[in-house]
Amino acid sequence: MKKYFSLLAFMTLFLFQPAYAQFSITGGLGVDLTNHSSLNDYISRRNGERRADFNPNAEFFGEVGYLVNDGLQIGAEYAYSVNSYNSNNIGYYDLSYNGHLPSILAYYLISGKGYRFKFGGGTGYRYFSISEVGGISSQALKYSASGFGFLLRADGNTTLGGNLYADISLQMRMDFVGEPKAQEGIFRNNFAEQNVNLNSFSVGLRLGLSYYF
Repeated sequence: MKKYFSLLAFMTLFLFQPAYAQFSITGGLGVDLTNHSSLNDYISRRNGERRADFNPNAEFFGEVGYLVNDGLQIGAEYAYSVNSYNSNNIGYYDLSYNGHLPSILAYYLISGKGYRFKFGGGTGYRYFSISEVGGISSQALKYSASGFGFLLRADGNTTLGGNLYADISLQMRMDFVGEPKAQEGIFRNNFAEQNVNLNSFSVGLRLGLSYYF
């Protein structure tokens, strides 16, 4: 009898749950226009040419979501951002950096036949690494930094058939990563006599696919 009630409870919770209780998987890519003001200043002074305030980053992302009810979705996301800069203005110079951007998210959900709109945001850990090559040495100097960040997002889904949806979203993000460090010391802007930091503000557009089940 006890096993019977346990099986019944399992079926009630997982097989006969309300229709809005769904999981989703989303993946895709996007472009962020990002302002790293301290890093931009270092690059501009280092190479004698002004770098733009906002520069495009490529971003790859994946998200798992859960619809708590017909108006609330929570999720966990991992995004990977990459960018690089190179110049021959004063000898060969290359600087590349990438960011690991996991976040916990919550959305307000509006849905109808064949569409879903989500508005929300979240926060999470941030980790960035930098590789710099230039000057008389061809060996790369590597630095890393970590911190936290916040984001706001508006997201729209439209059905492609069945449980598969096209996904498009706009987002704003602020990351507070701080000063990259290495065994050799802190990443230093000697031209301005200050340390470089990777704090940033970005706006972005993302495209992907979502599957609900």
